[in-house]
Amino acid sequence: MTIQLLESINIFFEVSNGIGLGRVKTCFTQDAVVLDEGCSHQGLAAIESWAHDTRQKYEFSVKPRVSPSKTAMIWSLQKSAAISRAAL
Repeated sequence: MTIQLLESINIFFEVSNGIGLGRVKTCFTQDAVVLDEGCSHQGLAAIESWAHDTRQKYEFSVKPRVSPSKTAMIWSLQKSAAISRAAL
């Protein structure tokens, strides 16, 4: 089943999967905040840095899925390696 998403959401999934990492800024507003691993990343420069660092630290892929109730979309995170690359 193909899921119809807004262009910015499609770009976010592509970026999250390592395609066109520099486009992550097009997915967020100027004052957006990302909360991840207990840290806050505010603003486009900080979010771009966070996205880059995350891709360097972990190997993973994400894809959108429809929930069983079909009322909400959920993300499927598939980790290729449970350990960070830095630990190798």
